[in-house]
Order: sequence, then structure tokens, then C-alpha cells
Amino acid sequence: YLSGAMEFDLSGHVWRESVREKLSPKEIIFLDPYIKPFMTSLPEDQSIREELKRKREAGLYDEVHEYFKHVRADDLRMCDMADFAIVSYSIARASIGTDEEIVTLNRMKKPIFLFVNEGKRKTPLWLL
Repeated sequence: YLSGAMEFDLSGHVWRESVREKLSPKEIIFLDPYIKPFMTSLPEDQSIREELKRKREAGLYDEVHEYFKHVRADDLRMCDMADFAIVSYSIARASIGTDEEIVTLNRMKKPIFLFVNEGKRKTPLWLL
């Protein structure tokens, strides 16, 4: 599973594509929140995210919640299905989804390959 910020990182798809490309000779099946494997998945691209942000700003919280609960469920399901995770983590921006995915994967005792964008010396103590 390729975990990392999406809402506050517009380049989140870039590192995921790079990982898939570099590891393609290993024939790994990647689970990527940008490319949902489920037939019933709702899209989570930049245009949808911008629409949801507008609704949030307009106070349409129930609509945002109703949509995003499905996105969250799909992402956590991919954590369930994964044998391991590669996580891009930044201490400079919040990513509640990434934090929840790390907790979920950790509770299932799945290996987590974590790279902290600011470097290992800046890794939060909780994650070391």
C-alpha cells in the first residue's frame, strides 16, 4: 500500500508513480489510493478534492462526510489487503489519513517502510 498525504500535497501521485516504476521488476501489485481497485470506489482526484473543500468552506459538512466516509473505508480496506506499506511522511503538513493508516497497519503487524521527507533526524519520536 502506498500511503501518504493527498489533501495537502498536490504531488502525492508523483512519488507513488516513481515507486511503482522503480519496483516494477519485482512484480509487486501496488495498492494506491489514487488508483482504487474496487468497482464501487468514488473518485478522489484533485478536482473532487477541490469540490469537497468548497463544500466544507460552505458549511456543507454532512455532504462532505457522506462522500468521504466511502473514500476512508476504501483506503483502510487497502491497508487490510496489503502485505506491507511504503509511507511518505511529512512533519510539515498534517495528514490525518496517513496517521490513521500507519496505526491500522501497525496494529496488524504489517511492515511499514517509512520515509520522512525532512530526513531521519526529524522523524517524530513516536515513529522511530
